[in-house]
Amino acid sequence: MLFFQKKPAWFVCLFLGIFTVVGLVWGILDSNSKQGDKNAIPLQISAGAYHTCGLFSDHTLKCWGRNGNGQLGNESFRGSLVPVDVSAISSAHAVSASGFHTCALLSAGKVSCWGANDSGQIVDGDFSGANEPKEISHIDQAIDLSAGARHTCAVLSDGTAQCWGSNEYGALGVKPTLLSSSVPMAVPKITKAKAISAGGRHTCVLLLSESIACWGGNDTGALGRGAFSDVGEPWVVFQIKNAIDLAAGGDHSCAVLSDGRVRCWGDNSSKQLGRDRFKKSSVPLEVPGIKNAIAVTAGAFHSCVLLKDGTIKCWGRGINGQLGLSRIKNVSEPIVVPGIKNAIAVTAGAFHTCALDIEERIECWGTNNSGQLGTGGSMGHAPARGYVKLH
Repeated sequence: MLFFQKKPAWFVCLFLGIFTVVGLVWGILDSNSKQGDKNAIPLQISAGAYHTCGLFSDHTLKCWGRNGNGQLGNESFRGSLVPVDVSAISSAHAVSASGFHTCALLSAGKVSCWGANDSGQIVDGDFSGANEPKEISHIDQAIDLSAGARHTCAVLSDGTAQCWGSNEYGALGVKPTLLSSSVPMAVPKITKAKAISAGGRHTCVLLLSESIACWGGNDTGALGRGAFSDVGEPWVVFQIKNAIDLAAGGDHSCAVLSDGRVRCWGDNSSKQLGRDRFKKSSVPLEVPGIKNAIAVTAGAFHSCVLLKDGTIKCWGRGINGQLGLSRIKNVSEPIVVPGIKNAIAVTAGAFHTCALDIEERIECWGTNNSGQLGTGGSMGHAPARGYVKLH
């Protein structure tokens, strides 16, 4: 899921996070918050800009990190250095964390969201935020969902897609003459989708045909359409025919192919496409040295893949430690994250990354200025690394 680009309004809103004194006093020291069932094990993880969330085996959710917009969903605006329970969620099947909001896929295909709502990304009606889950009206039978920078999207059981929130650059799949919509809107021409990923200003879906279609902001080539002009409706990504996974990042996108290779397109200002020579690309470029990938994640300026052997490789911006090494600069060649051997999931946030392993542990690395690593450690330390304190 996530999130950066040149320097428009949403860039500042999403990732700079406004480091004011008020922001730093958000209760980030609230490490004594209530925990849920200690016997529940983590099944899925999702990293937002400055917070992280996990889905647990009892269908509950826990989140940690920044909470100034209520994105932790625990009925407060105090951040937490360790996981806290999301209120009133007991039937979750998936979670997606983004800039300053979070959404969950529930039983019967319902969707609930919480956090910032300046563009209607969490609930219809007014545009006030919420620090507890709010069910999205008019959405049921959802099978996948993704929270973007200031918009949210879901795939329904009939293969259609619906999006709501900011429509800047056409992120909802319709022409940007409509600024936003707090009511879910059907994405035109999408009838056979099976997975979705919402990024900073664009959105992509994986189709049953194993091709990918994208829409929204395209000045960096994030739509993969062979040109840099924006389009107000979905466009099939150039030369992607056998994709098994996809990820929309800040202003770039990546896909895993059925043969284990990875291709990325869009912004390459931090080498997040895995290449040195290009500032951006409107066509998918193969990431060198990746042959056995099974999943991909895209952050603000970096990308990571989970490999069949349980290891993780990352590339792109590394100064914040999000590649798993301390304070390295931009890296185009994928590097193995040290110490990760039995991972089953990986997720990239703005400036941090987390992995879930077969021993039911979550390990995070990168920036920890808001407690997004969940280690209970002091804020402001970057790069940092450690296991999330689940108990």
